[in-house]
Amino acid sequence: MLCIFTRGTGDRLSYQIRLNNLLATDNWPGHEIILDKEPMRVYQLKLEPGASTKPLTHNFPFLTVAISPGKVEIETPTDKSQTKDFKPGEICWHTNPSSYTLKNIGSTTFEIVHVLIP
Repeated sequence: MLCIFTRGTGDRLSYQIRLNNLLATDNWPGHEIILDKEPMRVYQLKLEPGASTKPLTHNFPFLTVAISPGKVEIETPTDKSQTKDFKPGEICWHTNPSSYTLKNIGSTTFEIVHVLIP
């Protein structure tokens, strides 16, 4: 179980404008919104073996929590691709901006949660 506690930090309109401007991600393959509560949005990503995301870009810091173990290839525009073995519960903090593509190179479904706070 993943529990996230937040407190309100602004009005609903400015929150929605930030989401509309920064999170044009509702059509990300494999992503599902599991929490949309000011000031954050939480996405769950499930990648079957061999599946990849489209290029993703975040213009703000975000947190990733691995739900299941998995081996992924991470490709960024500026670096060569890297391979990462995730363990359940592993947490990664990403600074902004961040652009990348993920590919599940393991043999099982890989599941993570992205916590986005614009």
